[in-house]
Amino acid sequence: MALLNLEAVAPSSGEASPAAAKRFGRVLEDRERNTAAARVLYKSAAVLDESAMDPRTLNRLGLILLNEKRFEEAAAILKKAAKKAEEAKDPYLTADLKGKIYGNLGTALFHAGFPKEAREAYAAAKDNPIAQRNLDLLKRRSVDIP
Repeated sequence: MALLNLEAVAPSSGEASPAAAKRFGRVLEDRERNTAAARVLYKSAAVLDESAMDPRTLNRLGLILLNEKRFEEAAAILKKAAKKAEEAKDPYLTADLKGKIYGNLGTALFHAGFPKEAREAYAAAKDNPIAQRNLDLLKRRSVDIP
């Protein structure tokens, strides 16, 4: 197990901050592959200041929950990510990221038992080929869903 430099991600004041929690969560997720700890940190960032939660971090949290098979919780987080992505004035928020958010949302909704809403999310993921494939599969499997 690698040692992490907490000073690199924590604010110098020693106070809890959403930005520090997000940075440390990302380090744990990317370098340590500790998604459970990253999930806790991402959630704590949201508790500290929900307005500081950006679409990227919400998508990462939603994906962790999705991989943990916590589908309804993942769907709720990914809905927030999608809403923030649509409202964002961030030039670095690409269509690719929006496609990933909507694709993940579709998967969470499908597994949570909401196929109609999953279809809508997959349809919104225009630039995501995996989501489009899932949409095609969902259309073929459930023709009775409008």
